[in-house]
Amino acid sequence: VDPARAQAQLPGGKTIAHGFLLLSMTVDEDVAALTGFAGIAHVLNYGLNKVRFLAPVPSGTQVRVRSQLVSLEPRGPGQWLLTQRKAVECLPDGEVALVAEQLALVVLAA
Repeated sequence: VDPARAQAQLPGGKTIAHGFLLLSMTVDEDVAALTGFAGIAHVLNYGLNKVRFLAPVPSGTQVRVRSQLVSLEPRGPGQWLLTQRKAVECLPDGEVALVAEQLALVVLAA
């Protein structure tokens, strides 16, 4: 957010997106959309694993988030733990800037 400091101290001399801003982009509609299915009461954020910030993202860069299903495991009566691998990629070259595993607890309706 400080262009003068970025020019003096960062490779490329440009401001960059904050890592946690990028991380917040991984929590998108794919998990929230599950609540629309019959039989699902709630989908709760259960946390993150293996968060890695791999490359700086210059301000103004377009990014995309890719999701991959890792597992869906029973956690108890009427509960399933959904694990997804997320990657934030810079466009147009596809350089991966961030990877993380997102966990969600899927609670079935009684």
